[in-house]
Amino acid sequence: MVSSPAMAGLPLQFPYGSIRNVMAKSCPSCNKGTKVAGGYSNRTRATKFTPTGMVRKYPNLQWAKLPQGGRIKICTRCLKANKQLTMKVAVKNK
Repeated sequence: MVSSPAMAGLPLQFPYGSIRNVMAKSCPSCNKGTKVAGGYSNRTRATKFTPTGMVRKYPNLQWAKLPQGGRIKICTRCLKANKQLTMKVAVKNK
């Protein structure tokens, strides 16, 4: 059973002309991806034995249904703006 078009070997077609992987850790609509954030203060550095500073933050990706059928992971900002309704996906005919 195939759950997404990318797993079926079908490319995604986006309005910007780029083809991206569906299961990536970035939004295919707005290209929001991971970023390194955080750090620690001098007080933390002085009191902790092994202070850990930078932490990788991931975008809030959620499954969204596509009008042609299937679903895709997009960020919540694009989900609220209904950008998944304008995305075109190549769907295999059965």
